[in-house]
Amino acid sequence: MKKGCFAVALLLLVASVLVLTFALESHTPAPIALPTPNAYDVLVKTGSLVTDIPDDYAETQDAARLRSFIEANSEALDSLDNIHQLDCVVAYDRNAGLDAVMTTSLPNMGFVRQSMRLLLAHGRLAELEGDHAEAAKRYAKMFAIATKSANRGLLVDHLQSIGVERQALTHLDSTLDKLSAEEKLEVLAIIGTINRRPCNLDSIVITEHNLARNQHGRLMGTWIIRSTKDNQQPALDQFKQSDESVVRLFQMVRESVKN
Repeated sequence: MKKGCFAVALLLLVASVLVLTFALESHTPAPIALPTPNAYDVLVKTGSLVTDIPDDYAETQDAARLRSFIEANSEALDSLDNIHQLDCVVAYDRNAGLDAVMTTSLPNMGFVRQSMRLLLAHGRLAELEGDHAEAAKRYAKMFAIATKSANRGLLVDHLQSIGVERQALTHLDSTLDKLSAEEKLEVLAIIGTINRRPCNLDSIVITEHNLARNQHGRLMGTWIIRSTKDNQQPALDQFKQSDESVVRLFQMVRESVKN
């Protein structure tokens, strides 16, 4: 009799732990309102139109070839004019599973990257033509949209945005010693209000965990998340280091603009 009672109590305890885990780790995220217009949609649509980008678009010394590329994509470039002023939220089905979201997100990321390449090529052309003030403003605008292009997105979205931010800041920094004090003020007007802090990595991970539970079910999804946690940690640590390095680079560039 005692053994039977003990077994029942043990089963109740295990059931209670499972229910508590289910309740604490498997909440349904609140719906996210997407802005209208959404800069993310513009980046994706425009990027799908970009054609024949030179492989060395970021370092080329061939102004004629770069100008030809820019002219061929002038309509796409017009769509990106002042896009840095729009609100931006990564758009995907937050009720879908992780694999399904990644299937649509990866092509969209490629289009966003193409839009960013077009912006960088536009800045590079201004540099080659000797208009360093215009180049600096173009790089500053590129950074401004890049820094929010992964807003509410997945880890891969943030990894891409960090790479683009670094690229924009590096090119911007290379132009600063060629600018007058007045021209620096124009750049500061673009980036001066940006408060680039380290990404909320915990929030990003929670987002991906919710998608994993959508795909595998709450209990199985939670088990998969826990069982793979240690293997994911090195990648998360590397992401954190890259993110913090971009924050430091931005702070350095912004101070250089102010001086």
